[in-house]
Amino acid sequence: MRAARRPAMAAVELDDVPEARPGGDSPPPPSTPRTRPRRWWLVVAGVVVLALAVAQAVVSARGRAADARRGEAPGTVLPVARPLGIAWRPTRGETAVLTTGVHAGALSIGVLKGRDGSRAVVALDDATGRHVWRRAVSGPDEVRAEAVQGDLTGRTGSCRGVPSGEPAHDVAAVACLLTDGVVSWDTSDPPLTLRPATHGELLLLDARTGAVRAKRDVRPPDAFGVVGDLLVTADVQPDAHAELTATDLTTGAPRWTWTTPGRLGADASGGNVLFGVRPLGDAVALSGPDGAVTVLTHGGAMAHGPAGRGAWDVDATGDGVLLPTGVPGAAGSLLVRPGRADRRLLGRAVVAQVDDGSLDDLQLTTRPTLRAWDLATGALLWDAQLAAYRTAVVLGGRAYVQTFDGIAAVDGRTGRVVWRHAAPPGTSVDAPTSDGRALLVVQTPTTPGIDSALGAYRLGDGVPLWTATLPGGVFRVSPVGRVLVGYTTDGAVVLRAADRY
Repeated sequence: MRAARRPAMAAVELDDVPEARPGGDSPPPPSTPRTRPRRWWLVVAGVVVLALAVAQAVVSARGRAADARRGEAPGTVLPVARPLGIAWRPTRGETAVLTTGVHAGALSIGVLKGRDGSRAVVALDDATGRHVWRRAVSGPDEVRAEAVQGDLTGRTGSCRGVPSGEPAHDVAAVACLLTDGVVSWDTSDPPLTLRPATHGELLLLDARTGAVRAKRDVRPPDAFGVVGDLLVTADVQPDAHAELTATDLTTGAPRWTWTTPGRLGADASGGNVLFGVRPLGDAVALSGPDGAVTVLTHGGAMAHGPAGRGAWDVDATGDGVLLPTGVPGAAGSLLVRPGRADRRLLGRAVVAQVDDGSLDDLQLTTRPTLRAWDLATGALLWDAQLAAYRTAVVLGGRAYVQTFDGIAAVDGRTGRVVWRHAAPPGTSVDAPTSDGRALLVVQTPTTPGIDSALGAYRLGDGVPLWTATLPGGVFRVSPVGRVLVGYTTDGAVVLRAADRY
């Protein structure tokens, strides 16, 4: 490309400086241009810094919002305060409310037995132990005061959440059924009946205030459950059949009665812990004393005959059950869901202790390895080739599991192991939980001289965030409701929670 020609140069003649004017006036001095300080770069720098600050604030706010959302996922505990300390020490009766009661938001609701044998339905604030509300139901009772450990199966007094089968933040009411019977779980099996039940009462209470929504007399059942708008009671007949009766939860109006076509596989009158009535979505699951499960529709028709034996688990959707069954060479599970074909899965169900619903369309199993199955078809989706225990944390499409030597995070859609950590030297780890910000794992010493501790790992990449020694005397910690409960030789304690994220 040819260069542009420069213009021809021209001579310029400059005028001389003008002389002084007549009269002595001097000509004005030549003007000089005013120079301004170059501060534009300061303005630009300020704008850049402000933009970066705003961007960081937005990112931080979004991060806090994401933490808060994850912190509201069913099963998450309140943020953990450090250094770890003890918030309150529940009595034996309050410990029973915490561990066996209904969890509604940050409250635990259940039947509290006093030292004198009196009873009340109470709502405990998980974090502080404060009795948010209390409704007395019976006065002092010498026979009940002598009962050892009370009624662990809740036959003579226990509560169910309403709506049934919903996570804690959706529980709006509790249905509590109490009788005048007294049983004692001492060293005897079956438990010792100190006084047979002759009368029962149902209380439907508002979960937030304890206000009475409904109250009526009922016949004392051997087991009961709440399924949608139904109160379903189960009674063992003298011929070893079981009779189920469904009534309207609020009014008591009868809905239907159903009797098992065959006799129960074992005696349920002694308080067998496997015998019970539980919701299965909108259906009714009757668990026999041998663990065999029969499924009825909401209208009282049989949807699935007795199947399985032993302890069973609810599937990821809450609408089906996974029953243990024999598969040659490995543990197996039978997936039973009303109105759908049964599916046989290899392995035992993985139970999500924390679950935000991000993997509800698949079912995790373990033994021998961690696998995922399509709930709609029963097809195997992936095999992570990772040996894991049966409890998990499910958040953001990932499954966080305890392995035989530590912890791992697995992509729930592909089975890819995202990250994993071995337990710190000289320790083993317990089943993980989460406060929505981090994966929390108790580190139990296997070598003398090491303290039990709680470790936190970043959810995204597994980076260790902190390790805190458990308070003195606490040898084990597990999530209960919205808090971490520690266990000592003298009883349970509740670890202190942080005020906010």
